[in-house]
Amino acid sequence: MKLNKYIFNFAHSIGENKPDVYFKEFAKNLKGFQVEDFTVEELNKICEIVRQGIKENFYNSVSDYVYDKYEDTDVMTELKMIAFEEGEFEYSDNLRISDGSAIDEAIYFVTKATGCCGFYDDEVIIKGKKYKIGFNYGH
Repeated sequence: MKLNKYIFNFAHSIGENKPDVYFKEFAKNLKGFQVEDFTVEELNKICEIVRQGIKENFYNSVSDYVYDKYEDTDVMTELKMIAFEEGEFEYSDNLRISDGSAIDEAIYFVTKATGCCGFYDDEVIIKGKKYKIGFNYGH
């Protein structure tokens, strides 16, 4: 089953019958992913992002996932240094990091696709591990 269909079914099962535009954008941007690509733990995490997003908003819910997983790590420090401290990208938003796991890839894709005004993406190696990092230029 396609992940975005799974997300819509899950939202319906928790009483969200008319998802707002942010939810629709979130689900639409998961189109290339299949449920089978994820572990049960990852699917539960995605459902938690949906549950939280329906309650508050999807941008914050996705952003919280990235910050919760990577805050106080060397890779987040590197990303913030590029996005905020070089002065070139003063309106940076939609910070994203992927360690290559299916859930990180899905969140990375959604975060990039829902941002605006161009984007920065790169790969870094931190302590021998490769990460994708990026952000949108914002406005």
